[in-house]
Amino acid sequence: MRTESGFTLIELLVSMTLLGLLFVLLFGGLRFGMRAWEHSAANADASDSVRTVQGFLRSEIEQACPRRMPVAAGQSDPPRVRFAGSPRSLVFLGPIPGGAACSTVTLLVVPDGRLQRIDFRMRDGARSQLLGRVQSVALAYLGRNGWQGGWDAQPDLPALVRVRVTFPAGDARSWPELFIAPRISAEADCTYDPRPNPAGVADGRHAVASGFRTIGRRLALVAGRARRLGTRSAARGPSPPTTPC
Repeated sequence: MRTESGFTLIELLVSMTLLGLLFVLLFGGLRFGMRAWEHSAANADASDSVRTVQGFLRSEIEQACPRRMPVAAGQSDPPRVRFAGSPRSLVFLGPIPGGAACSTVTLLVVPDGRLQRIDFRMRDGARSQLLGRVQSVALAYLGRNGWQGGWDAQPDLPALVRVRVTFPAGDARSWPELFIAPRISAEADCTYDPRPNPAGVADGRHAVASGFRTIGRRLALVAGRARRLGTRSAARGPSPPTTPC
């Protein structure tokens, strides 16, 4: 009697069940990996945005111009720098993004629904949002008497500016406490003059022209020395031949 080899119905059902369980485990691991990758990518994007905002704030406040404003006639108070800070705002003379000139810029904390945001505004009215959906923002300024919540009508810039930002619960972003030291000292005694200064422009052009004339004189002096050295070499005649060793 000849018997035929093959799988029974029970064996097929068991193998299909095991194969289904294997697929479930594989797809579960794949889904977990995708969620972990999306979470890490979101955290990386959030960290990059925070680092970008901190870098911008550091660049602007470090280059704050300590320009002294003019004192009204009849007042004996010393000149004050254009730097007015509070826990929720900061107005100072800083570099324009993308340019070399200084202008009045403002950092302002404004409501954004139930949360808040940080805006950057320039003198011409242009504004941009630096950081949105924050829980709270607090600015502080380090002076001779320690940390202060405000800085206004002072003869110098603060030694440090502290920026604290907290995010709502569940937000993936994290704000390391930021300390910024203005690098330009007010010792230069730069006084603001709103009037045009054509004489200063003329003085600048004169300085540039004088510099070019100085360079021309130096080049002529070097050329004269080279000519004198060539004349002396020609007067001496050719050097006698040397015998190789």
